[in-house]
Parts: sequence; structure tokens; C-alpha cells
Amino acid sequence: MTERLGAGITPGQLLNAAKRFATCGLQVCIDDVGTGQNSPALVMLLNDYISEYKFAFQNFRPMRSVNELSPQLKFWCDMAKKFHKVLAWEGVETSVELALLEAAYPGNLLQGYLFGKQHRIESVLYEPKKVSGE
Repeated sequence: MTERLGAGITPGQLLNAAKRFATCGLQVCIDDVGTGQNSPALVMLLNDYISEYKFAFQNFRPMRSVNELSPQLKFWCDMAKKFHKVLAWEGVETSVELALLEAAYPGNLLQGYLFGKQHRIESVLYEPKKVSGE
């Protein structure tokens, strides 16, 4: 589901759609959590019918350091653990971002320019590298 509550689309309509999808056995992913209109309040409204949270790094670019996102990363990591949701980190572009996620904010899926396509976290072989500027 997207964060775009276009004209005439209400949170109640999104809730009804999420319920219908879940009833049909479809997994519902809420995209761009914590940005745009996908606030924690909207996510909690839909939470019983959501199977995955997707956090988009690209929505925060440009940034001086990935560490600027630590409060948001911790929040969504904790939410996924608490509510047993799949957590996808989207827009991972650097080895510094990957290292931070692996060390402090484990999720289930990684997606971004660094990989070329989505990967399960357990399939990513990571070798720490010294990165200047971080």
C-alpha cells in the first residue's frame, strides 16, 4: 500500500482495502513507513492487516550520515519485532548503510542500488571495509 491518500481516499478506505486483501490471503506491505502520509498512526490503524513494513532510505537523501536516521531505524526495527512483521530496508546504496543495518537494525529484506535487486538478509555476504568520512 502506498502513502498517497489521494483526493477522496480516506484512512478508513485504506483499512477496508487492507482487510479485504488480508481476507483473500494476500500479504499487505506498507511502503515508505514513517514518511509522507504513512505515519506511525496510519500504520497502527492498518497494522492487523499488514505483513510487511518497508522503510525507504531514498526518502531521506541527501543526508550527511546514515547515523542521522538512527532514531527512525530503531523505531521501525522495534515495531517489526514487536508486531512480528517483515521489515524491508529499501534504498540501501552504500556499504556504510549496510554495515549499520547489520550491526544495529536487523531486518528481513534488503533492497537497493548496492545489490541491484532485493535480497534476504541471511543471503548477503558482508565483509567490513574501512570507509573514509564515516
